[in-house]
Amino acid sequence: MGRQAGTRGLFAAFSGIVLLVGIALFGQLPGDNHLWIEIQNTGHLPLFGVLAILVLFVLRALLPGLRTRTAAGYLLSAGISLAAGIGVEFGQQLTKNHSFDIGDVRFDLAGILLALAVYAIFDVRMKPAWHAWRPGLRPFVLVLSASLLLVLLAPLASHMFAYQQRDAAFPVIMDFSAGWSGPFLELRDAVLDPVMPARTVAPPGGHHLAQLTLEAGRYPGITIVDPYPDWSGYKTLVVNIYSDMPWPDGLILRIHDRLHNNIQTDRFNRMLAIDKGMNHFRIPLAAIEAAPAGRRMDLRHIAGLVLFAHPVQQSFKLYPGRIWLE
Repeated sequence: MGRQAGTRGLFAAFSGIVLLVGIALFGQLPGDNHLWIEIQNTGHLPLFGVLAILVLFVLRALLPGLRTRTAAGYLLSAGISLAAGIGVEFGQQLTKNHSFDIGDVRFDLAGILLALAVYAIFDVRMKPAWHAWRPGLRPFVLVLSASLLLVLLAPLASHMFAYQQRDAAFPVIMDFSAGWSGPFLELRDAVLDPVMPARTVAPPGGHHLAQLTLEAGRYPGITIVDPYPDWSGYKTLVVNIYSDMPWPDGLILRIHDRLHNNIQTDRFNRMLAIDKGMNHFRIPLAAIEAAPAGRRMDLRHIAGLVLFAHPVQQSFKLYPGRIWLE
């Protein structure tokens, strides 16, 4: 009975390893926004942590010599599990058209080391080794592992909080001065300071302005990624931008939905001529919806907004306020 139970356990461990590698190689979460990407990246921690424990179990079952060389089993398990993680990254180039991501390998390694470290703390076979080492080493390793786990989970927690704040702020699409705005902004040849220098001007409603510096470049600007997607039920998009001087070249406002095919005629584009002082732009959502050639933009699945300039020879400062729906 004991031998049969051991065989069943070994088979279960092998099956678990194959399943986990398959999930890492072929698994894909349903969303593709920044939050889902962060969840997928963080998922490497438990995935490869469990994998490392299963590999250790298999090694101990197949290599009796590891029963007396306990630490060697941990090192071998870590090496095999890390090699599996690297192999998965290469394999994903074929299964997902996914380029090799060293960041995923770092998460794999962190999950492996954390899981093996915690397992070793409670592993009966490791008791002689812990006694041979410093007495206070076990609690130190446990505290260190918990601290490292919190550090690794911090980006995911930050993204989750930012998305919660984004949803709570709706119908405000973007507040450039808000603390939650960072994960939703991408800059190209531009610098954003969320705190505008002291000025005498203030936008309506007491909203804050941010300072956007457009550097010399081909198409400097700022992209709002993963905005709150469902704009249905609203009539107007409102954009406020303050400027110290007129800028006839203005900014291009680009809006696209989830179905956008990256062709210029498949999105909304409008020139925003910038005058001196506060500029108020009110854009009917009907015009945005009708903008793509041959179809209507899906206002339930807006995917991004871009404010960018034509080639800029000298840096220029603008002060964007909130963007919201009415």
